[in-house]
Amino acid sequence: MKIHGTAEAGALSKKDFGVAFNPSGGGGFDPDSIDDLGAWYDASDSSTITSSSDRVSKWDDKKGSADLVQTDGSKQPLLVEDDQNDLDIINFTGSRDMTVTSESASQPTTWYLVMTAPAADTTTRRPLTCGSQQFFHSAVSNRFSIYAGAQLNFIESLGTTQFYIWTLRFNGASSDLLVDDTSKVSGDAGTGTINGTLNIAGSDNNYSNNKFGEILRYDSDVSSDDNDLIIEYLQDKWGL
Repeated sequence: MKIHGTAEAGALSKKDFGVAFNPSGGGGFDPDSIDDLGAWYDASDSSTITSSSDRVSKWDDKKGSADLVQTDGSKQPLLVEDDQNDLDIINFTGSRDMTVTSESASQPTTWYLVMTAPAADTTTRRPLTCGSQQFFHSAVSNRFSIYAGAQLNFIESLGTTQFYIWTLRFNGASSDLLVDDTSKVSGDAGTGTINGTLNIAGSDNNYSNNKFGEILRYDSDVSSDDNDLIIEYLQDKWGL
């Protein structure tokens, strides 16, 4: 058990004690205990964040070496302490993004994103682009889509201040897009792979204009039982 922080004139937050979220998040569960974890970004883990005056220049990959970076100070996202369930998050509101030259991975791949919905306006927003795999929001029609050679989408108006758990399953004709573990659309998203640059919160200036808490990428079609463990971990940790 890890305990940190100092009690001064008031109640300590969950982050001060780190009990419920040690070592990696909810109830002692470690996302790396599930096979094929390819990348892991956790805004609540201060040891993985490099920032100055709350501007984040580097967000470390806890699994490997695919660390997200942003050297342009005007595009660096903001670290916000105790924002969601007493945990730190990274705010990409505005023209802010982070990138890294990512490793390659073929399908199937499964992404878990703890984030708010992109801004609701007339601009296409791209929370995630990684080679041929994309997740974007066509705000003019409230259309959320995943794409890996074919577009798979659903239409729904979602609040832009609430955090959700987004699951992106890229698995050819058996792909799936879920919100809070509820399937919104299933079908063919194409067979595109992970390659080239991983871009979080913006691609081709289509900034997603939202907040992120955690990102997990598994280079497999996560089983139902393992998915339940991951979802429970994210729900407990982020209060969702």
